[in-house]
Amino acid sequence: MAETLRAKLILTARTPLPPREEWTSWLNSHDEEDSISNKIRKVRKLEDSGTEVLVLSADAADKEQMQGVIDRAEERFGKINGVIHSAGVADGGLIQVRTKEMSERVFSSKIHGTLVLDTLLKDTPLDFFILCSSVSTVTAPVGQVAYSSANAFLDNFAFYKTLNDNTFTASINWDAWQEVGMAVEAVRQFNTSAPKGLPKSQSLEVDYPFFDRCEVIDSDQVVYISRLRADKCWFLDEHRIMGKATFPGTAYLEMVRAAFGHHSNNGAIELGEFYSLAPLLVKENEEKEVRTILKKNGNDYIFSFISRVNPGEDAWMEHARGKVARISSTEEEPKKFKIKEIEETCNEQQNLYNLDEYNGHRGAMTFGPRWNNLQWVKSGANQALGYLELPGEFAADIDSYKLHPALLDVGNVVLKKVKEYEEAYIPIFYKKLRIKGALPRKVFFYVRDADENQPGAETLKYKVIVMDEGGTELVDIEEYTLRRIDVNTRTAVQFSDQHSQPLSFFISPALP
Repeated sequence: MAETLRAKLILTARTPLPPREEWTSWLNSHDEEDSISNKIRKVRKLEDSGTEVLVLSADAADKEQMQGVIDRAEERFGKINGVIHSAGVADGGLIQVRTKEMSERVFSSKIHGTLVLDTLLKDTPLDFFILCSSVSTVTAPVGQVAYSSANAFLDNFAFYKTLNDNTFTASINWDAWQEVGMAVEAVRQFNTSAPKGLPKSQSLEVDYPFFDRCEVIDSDQVVYISRLRADKCWFLDEHRIMGKATFPGTAYLEMVRAAFGHHSNNGAIELGEFYSLAPLLVKENEEKEVRTILKKNGNDYIFSFISRVNPGEDAWMEHARGKVARISSTEEEPKKFKIKEIEETCNEQQNLYNLDEYNGHRGAMTFGPRWNNLQWVKSGANQALGYLELPGEFAADIDSYKLHPALLDVGNVVLKKVKEYEEAYIPIFYKKLRIKGALPRKVFFYVRDADENQPGAETLKYKVIVMDEGGTELVDIEEYTLRRIDVNTRTAVQFSDQHSQPLSFFISPALP
């Protein structure tokens, strides 16, 4: 809008910028990654395009504050022509542990902010009213109930307002933004986005195939840097969607295991609240920079996986996050199970797999030879037992990959044999995953319903025990959640407009 229309822009945010006369001194006295400095530079870049920018501080949900902003904007520029409402507060937390206050904080900016703007501008004929919603209204990620609900309100409000007063109102269901937005803010909190590398850090060598080095920022923060290519990384080359090399979700678990094991010198660990956020795809002949971040948080660590969007650019995408900690001494001792007794309870159906007939193609998915490891599955009432064996030519893998991504990924097939489901499901959440030992070539997956899983349900939840041939517990997954997807659904929103005269656009507080 600044470059093509010379639009007059009113930008608001809850956190105020310093007075304009202090901007130069602020930039000179703060480093490149200072958030205020970054906003000042962005405003100046807009003004370099020849537009006028008025920056004001206000809470979108506060009617008096927003009325003051509108008064000042109209005094400076005259009639307001359009609104972009992009205020938002990040959410997080399973519904069982939520409080009313947690949800109200999320509702305030999106829901109450929308209603305040609508009320204050009801007598102003707007060319457009744009609402920044989220793809979460479609995907409904676990732990994001208030955020998904608030964005669903925006989607429905857009229909309501268009029908009732003919104002062009659109709700855009954004995915994660590459350079701004809540996902990137989660990345920047780790101080890893400086284009010149990681300042004031100590570089360490790491004996792991897919870590190039480790950067110790301070006593509470460490970053493991990888440069991955599909032709040199087997779990990318052998895991493809529509022919594109795609990072398997189980590889995140293995890499955080390796990173935390190196950092803490501890073999037995617990992963919790693990979310898959966005797929990580690597193009042919592309070298993708990926960072595995650990940051101390009380007695445990928060981990996050991010990738550089384009080489040489300071734009990042977050792909997965969760928590990791040492297992307490009382929980560290692995349990022993009697394989034969479990087999006897899984006696309703048996599926044998001929490894010689394996072709690796499953619809849009293509898997490599390491995924050819499922020998048989026996199922019973709400449970199943599967036997997996990594092909002999890849036996050396287990020396490096203690939580082998291909074995763990193929274990998902055992889940589907607990009950037969016609619908497509994708894994989205691990509540708790305890790693007590490395996976050998030959393992058993013992899977049980963690809930009353029913055909057609939105989510399926399982308990999983991974054992060696002697029945020794290696991995204990307390709750593994899959969500149903409609593989035929495609959603797109597109709009365009043209104006020949400079306009004023009102932009409410930007996503943090």
